[in-house]
Amino acid sequence: MKFSYLQLKIIGGIVFFCSSIFFLIFYLIIFYQKEAFLDFEKNQAYACSRYLQSVFIQPKDFTNETKTQEIIYSLNASYPNLVKADINLMQNGKMTTVSSLDFKLIGKEASPENYEVLQSGRLEEIEFSAPVFSDSDNFFKIVFPIRLSGASYGTYEIVTSLGSFQKSFKFIQEKILQTTALGLVLLMLLLFLFLNSLVLKPIKKLEKGIEFFSKGKFDYKIDEKGSDEFGELAKGLNEMSKELYKSYDSLEDAIEQRTKELEEARTILEIQVGARTRQLKEVNETLEKQVKEKTIELQGKLKELERFNKLMIDRELRMIELKNDVKKAKELGDKKK
Repeated sequence: MKFSYLQLKIIGGIVFFCSSIFFLIFYLIIFYQKEAFLDFEKNQAYACSRYLQSVFIQPKDFTNETKTQEIIYSLNASYPNLVKADINLMQNGKMTTVSSLDFKLIGKEASPENYEVLQSGRLEEIEFSAPVFSDSDNFFKIVFPIRLSGASYGTYEIVTSLGSFQKSFKFIQEKILQTTALGLVLLMLLLFLFLNSLVLKPIKKLEKGIEFFSKGKFDYKIDEKGSDEFGELAKGLNEMSKELYKSYDSLEDAIEQRTKELEEARTILEIQVGARTRQLKEVNETLEKQVKEKTIELQGKLKELERFNKLMIDRELRMIELKNDVKKAKELGDKKK
């Protein structure tokens, strides 16, 4: 199947839009789910702290180390997410761990934050949160002071983890990802089919109609089904094609009429040119005849003029001779005298 440029643009826009929504939804689901687990983790830590505060209400309750250790172990059995539960008491100027889930820590010095909590008398929260998509555990630790009869004796240190939920949490992430990805593919397919039916098909109909109109096939009619803008546009194009068809017919009639008029005018002009040509030919022949006659007449007059000129010259010559004879006779007469 060959896709047009517009189809490719729509597919790209759908993929970008749906992918953005997919990652946003997936991130928010995982983020809020993890926030819910963290709240559950914190609630367990505070529940452990409240339990310890309800069990140890007098200083003598800490004297029996065996019982204290049993309480810590029972706490671990009730709260499986508990990874650390220490009871730290001030002994000989040093804070020492007297009970712990980790037997190796018993008798050792507590961490520095326990001293700070003991001195300030305020509870301290420490949260170690892994990124949303990380496989590492999240830890939540609270350190709160042991205050009995208005005096501070030490601290409780509670640490909880979501390690037991990590596999199920990862499984849920994978299922959410698969379900959301499948929903994304279906959504993209539905959007494409919807846009193809709503936009691309009407555009193709309009393009086909415009192609026919551009070839002068104004009798073609575009499907006007639908009450949306495409239907109105198809209706407008059909109306325009009707008007163009009428104008085209009128233009053809006008061209045909004008062609006939031009043919008639050309015929009349040819006749007039032929008649004028014959007239000019006759005039030319008449002029040539007149010129010939005038030429003959002028030649005769020229001969007469030459003849007259010759006579005049002969006369002048005789007059000159006569004058010379008269002059000679006069001179002879004078000599005789």
